[in-house]
Amino acid sequence: MKVFQIHSQFSFYAILAFLVLIGSGCEKNDINNNSLNINQKTIINNGSVVSNDSEGISLWMKEVTEDSRCPEELDCFWPGNGAIAFVLTIGNHSYPFTLNTYISPKDTLIGKYNINLTDLIPWPKANQTIPQSEYKAEVFVSKK
Repeated sequence: MKVFQIHSQFSFYAILAFLVLIGSGCEKNDINNNSLNINQKTIINNGSVVSNDSEGISLWMKEVTEDSRCPEELDCFWPGNGAIAFVLTIGNHSYPFTLNTYISPKDTLIGKYNINLTDLIPWPKANQTIPQSEYKAEVFVSKK
């Protein structure tokens, strides 16, 4: 019986170690690491700048200017909208623009870069104000 217990414990820890190794080898392309990914999702913290040195561009999530999205606990007659002010810098030129979650524009083309807002995080909850510092934008940037 003791041999069975040792074997069972060993199997459990071997499987656990295997799962940890597999999980640590996974790459998440959409995590903010201050890099602006091209043709991949990028998550930007509000007030932060992400850049792509090889392209010579940076994107600043300046602020959330509107968040009228329907709180997740409620049923609303329309989904509401989140609006985010961004600034794209290409070389020495800066281009301010606003993207929306529901109404147009949801994306913009500046130079050869198309910037698409794919999500505004977190989703609102009833009777709770989201501090500006907690917002994150998920964007997808591609080149034309």
